[in-house]
Amino acid sequence: MGTDARAKIRHQPPVIVWITGPLGAGQSIIANLVEAQLHARDVHTIVLDGDNIRRALNNDLALTDADCVKNIRRIGEVAKRMTEAALIVPAVGRTRECSRAGAAHHRRTARAAYDLKKNNMIDRLN
Repeated sequence: MGTDARAKIRHQPPVIVWITGPLGAGQSIIANLVEAQLHARDVHTIVLDGDNIRRALNNDLALTDADCVKNIRRIGEVAKRMTEAALIVPAVGRTRECSRAGAAHHRRTARAAYDLKKNNMIDRLN
């Protein structure tokens, strides 16, 4: 069974939504709120939070810029597999550059960069 068939069964498009911002800016809170709102609408989701994934799957990585890219690339690959099951995946990353690294090889990605300090969207890339 392919992704399109799974999406038809779930009545939803598979997509990764990258939520980025500086450390401690509230991306995880936003991702969890997005998931709660989608769940309330019977949308199938899973949050992939870089910090949570770093504690388990990526516990061999530090907080360097190079390891950030590795962490997000791995999260991007996991998110890609999740979308193959027709899930919507809010994914949390530290920087837009990291989310671009994770999304570079995936065609079903929506990226929105937020200035979380000013609480407004500064750009949107589809």
